[in-house]
Amino acid sequence: MSVLHGRFDSSEKRMDAPISIPSSPFTFFRIRHVKCDETKPNCRRCSSTGRKCDGYAPSKPRAKRKSNSPPNASSLLLKAPNQDIRGVDSRYFDFFRSYALQDLSLAFDSTYWSRYVLQGCHHEPAIRHAAMAVGSLYEQFRFRGAYTMKFALSEDNPALKHYLGAISIILRNGGSEYASKGALIVCILFVNFENLRGYYGAALRHIDGGIRILSQLPSKQKSTTREHSPTTQDTYVPTSLLVKMFTRLDVAASQVVITRPLLLDGPKVSAPLDSVRSSLDDINSNLSEILTAGFKLVRVSWMCPTGALYEQLRQQHLQELQSLRAALEDWPREFRHFQNRESSKFDPYILERIRVLKVVQITIATILDVEPAEAREHGEMVWDRYEADFESVVSISESIVDAALSSSPVTGTMAPRFIPDTGFVNPLFCVVTWCRNPHLRRKAIDILGRAACRDGFWDSNICARTGRIIMMLEERDLGVVSCSADIPSWKRICVIEPKFAEEGGGASIRYMRAAKTGEKDDNGWF
Repeated sequence: MSVLHGRFDSSEKRMDAPISIPSSPFTFFRIRHVKCDETKPNCRRCSSTGRKCDGYAPSKPRAKRKSNSPPNASSLLLKAPNQDIRGVDSRYFDFFRSYALQDLSLAFDSTYWSRYVLQGCHHEPAIRHAAMAVGSLYEQFRFRGAYTMKFALSEDNPALKHYLGAISIILRNGGSEYASKGALIVCILFVNFENLRGYYGAALRHIDGGIRILSQLPSKQKSTTREHSPTTQDTYVPTSLLVKMFTRLDVAASQVVITRPLLLDGPKVSAPLDSVRSSLDDINSNLSEILTAGFKLVRVSWMCPTGALYEQLRQQHLQELQSLRAALEDWPREFRHFQNRESSKFDPYILERIRVLKVVQITIATILDVEPAEAREHGEMVWDRYEADFESVVSISESIVDAALSSSPVTGTMAPRFIPDTGFVNPLFCVVTWCRNPHLRRKAIDILGRAACRDGFWDSNICARTGRIIMMLEERDLGVVSCSADIPSWKRICVIEPKFAEEGGGASIRYMRAAKTGEKDDNGWF
């Protein structure tokens, strides 16, 4: 889909762990070190800065005889690992389990969050620290003060302490396959941690680093058909599920930064849904598969240079496009079957997710309806015929925001919301960038401005601010704009891509629009 953000510089001192793609899969986790002063049992330098002293190995507990029976997965979910979480830390874990998971489970596979991540918290300290980091930050994001576009965390902030604690443990664990799987779960938690606090550049680097770890797992473990028991400690999360999660993160990252190459091969769209037994997870997963496959296909088709290669790929792409369109036509029918069958069980969270799925489905259908050759010929003018679809996206998105505002404890202010995957913010921003109808565009910007939502990389307030700048650049010097046709092709911005700040939060935006015939394309930054 489209891209976000205006220029929002950050002067705060960097407190997150920077990531690159290194030769070793674990060296992208880096942590600031303080020289130990060798005071026992904990050095004063570490204690004074809130760090856990790593200068002395803890005394080894008396070995206990291991049970031959694995723990029961459901019993692990009912309680926190109390032997390792005490005091205020138990509150951060409770926030993660009771509040953050509720929103995180609206996207991706809820089984991943409700079973595998919570189970990992019981026997993996790094996962436990990462979960508490997210829980602590989530409390600050959702329940303290006004909505903010980014969090600058001080060194004594508990969220940052647990973040650094998780990194420290991962670095000590080494690069075994078992440690790699734990690191991948931590990676996914860290992506959400960074998106949650508005440090999108760090989130992108976590995705790239996680994909590198995933690529170095033994090839036999990356089969998409092999599953493992969720209670087997050394393979407590199926690699196929990790591949699926990172494939979606890979696509999400390249939707934002369109020049970023896709690093993973997307899975094929699964078999048609079962009308009788399909769950919301199945419905959501199927639509996400169509989105992933559709984005990759459109990206290759639209960006492939003309010539022999383009003509060779064109027929293949058209066949794949027809297949995706057919799958997308089947999806609403199964979606309605699910609604009719399960409507009595819907709570407000499920009702909201259902509206979001409908918005996403409309947007995907719009993208897949455009022939690549047509997009090349007509450019941004091709979107003018989809005003009815854009109006539906705006109407449904407005109902989501209005429902959230009506249930908010503070009148007129929406309680901040976060989900890790595509919500309604991205589709609504597509309306802002593709729809030149002045009424619909301004209404979409207004809804984004009233919302307090962060859907992965997509922040509603930043998208609203960016949308106003785009609209100003396109409508400037045109006089009164009363319809889409009043904005000529050469005024329309066709590329919007952020360059994220290396230090802290913030980004600058590169934009481009195709110039009049015989003139150079217009490029700029804001």
